[in-house]
Amino acid sequence: MDVSRDIADFTRRAEVAYGAMCRAKGQIAKFCRDDARFYLERAIEIAKASGNKDMVAQLQLRRGQIMSAFHKQNDRSPSQQQHTGIERWENEGGSIGACPRHSHR
Repeated sequence: MDVSRDIADFTRRAEVAYGAMCRAKGQIAKFCRDDARFYLERAIEIAKASGNKDMVAQLQLRRGQIMSAFHKQNDRSPSQQQHTGIERWENEGGSIGACPRHSHR
């Protein structure tokens, strides 16, 4: 397992999802935010498992920056951004292909 390559891959995917989030609105932006957070969480898990505390801190900082950007973009508080799994499922049909993790190839 190449830890550096895996972290870089998940980080790249998070940045792609972040870019899509910045271009999207509404529910699609939320899905892209969720994708970015998902990929960064995977990178953080790998960095923690490898004992790379500096990388963990760096990735956690980036995760915070992306979440903050989302909240500023949507001009609402974090508590207003949350939605249930059912709401996401009901609206997911509109997001297929909009964000990397939701694309079907």
